[in-house]
Amino acid sequence: MYALRKKLPLSVEVIRASMEAVWAHKAVLILPMFSMIFHTIWLALCLLVYARLHSFNWHESDEKAGQYFACLFGLFFYWIWTAELVRYLVDYITSSVVASWVCFDTTVAGRRDKVVDEEHKFQANYPTTSAFRFAFFHNLGTIALASLVIAAIETLKFVVEIFGRDNDGRETCVACIIKMLLNCIRDQLDYMNKYVITYCAIFNTSFCQGTQEFQYLMQESGFGFTSFFQDEVTGIIVMGAAVTIGMVTAAITMSAGVLFFGIVRYSTVGVMAFVFGTVVSLGALGVVKSAVTSLFICLVAPETSPVFEENHPESYARLSTAFKSGNDATREFFSWLPSCFCVCF
Repeated sequence: MYALRKKLPLSVEVIRASMEAVWAHKAVLILPMFSMIFHTIWLALCLLVYARLHSFNWHESDEKAGQYFACLFGLFFYWIWTAELVRYLVDYITSSVVASWVCFDTTVAGRRDKVVDEEHKFQANYPTTSAFRFAFFHNLGTIALASLVIAAIETLKFVVEIFGRDNDGRETCVACIIKMLLNCIRDQLDYMNKYVITYCAIFNTSFCQGTQEFQYLMQESGFGFTSFFQDEVTGIIVMGAAVTIGMVTAAITMSAGVLFFGIVRYSTVGVMAFVFGTVVSLGALGVVKSAVTSLFICLVAPETSPVFEENHPESYARLSTAFKSGNDATREFFSWLPSCFCVCF
């Protein structure tokens, strides 16, 4: 609770600045809708393929069982890989748009003409379109590699889930341990991938180069723990906001159903409205959370920090003050660690 209270002002300030950046380029708000529609269509297609595969009854034959499970695991792998690819694609495009806001948009009169040269004119005027172009024609391999690693681990977990049971259908102890280890590895890689994808979107680097440079940045800046706690508190705020929107949606829907349509089973309608409102709001707020990560890197990176300060002096002053306060609180909280401990991932 101490860490939460200390980090809350920082997270609120970062979210405020992120919403300012997103609102300056509203076209990026189409990404959650695109993501949800694509995920729905992709899931439906995978379910249709699975239903067709299941209709062959290969799993009931000893000779065809191997082919059945190979196809099943392959289908699961491609489903997860594509889903993760779309998720990282949204993070990449959002981060690129926010970086354009940091580097090219400005609140200082007359400065935009000085910072926008002919080479970056298209990116400055059409940041969302430029982000799509860079994502699909320059860094698609980076995004695919990051999602490939996550899909491979999820597929291994699925294999353990299928085969890691005894004759009574209970999960074995070894399977539980393997799944726990895979979950830990998956969470660590996903956390790293989020920042690496954001770093690649800002500086247009490859996946391996971005990983090395970001790790070096965290070690040199000393903001490793600060980023971790800021992410945790921001996630709590985003989840709380999504649940609140879901509750308001459910209340309005139930009230309208009872008052205007005479619906008797309003509780069922309320649950459906709550789930719908929460999922939709989580998708929309996911853009803000990606913007938070991008702003954090732009603030601490030596290449973008001076530009950020010159283009948005008020936002930069508030953010840097909040980050300094948050970083001091983090160091105080972890003062028991040895002095040689590296603040890195």
